[in-house]
Amino acid sequence: LINLFVVSGLSRNVATENRVQYTTYTNQHGGYSVCFNSAVFSREVAPESNNIQAFVSRDGRARFSIYTSKLGNWSLAQLMDQDAEAYTQSTPDTIITGKGLGSYTYNVEATRIGEKFATLAIMDNQLTVNRLTAEFDTKAPSDYAVQFHRIGSCFEKTRERK
Repeated sequence: LINLFVVSGLSRNVATENRVQYTTYTNQHGGYSVCFNSAVFSREVAPESNNIQAFVSRDGRARFSIYTSKLGNWSLAQLMDQDAEAYTQSTPDTIITGKGLGSYTYNVEATRIGEKFATLAIMDNQLTVNRLTAEFDTKAPSDYAVQFHRIGSCFEKTRERK
């Protein structure tokens, strides 16, 4: 079982990872930053909205995106359940492999044959939530689980909570 953002039970070469030059992308509108290996991922052409930012691997077999949305009348727990339901409704053979809820965060992991998915959400303030969603082809030659562990570990808010 691979947890995309925690990567439990996965060995990795820390010395090699420390030599990698990570690029930090900061979105002032959304109030978050994220770091990624620019030799592996590049930012897709930005849409008309600052609410969605997408990054794709150079081989096209992995991607992550960040979506900024208003919380509205929803709680973080309700958003977490909605994300989990969206994974299973899109493809019936998808299995939710993990969910976690914190004070200002939640995460959902899912898998289906040949693919892994995960969402990590951070509440910026009482009104805004930033959701980092990652997906990759498990047959890809690169170790995307390690990449997403790093991306998830540096995904953070840049504004103070009100």
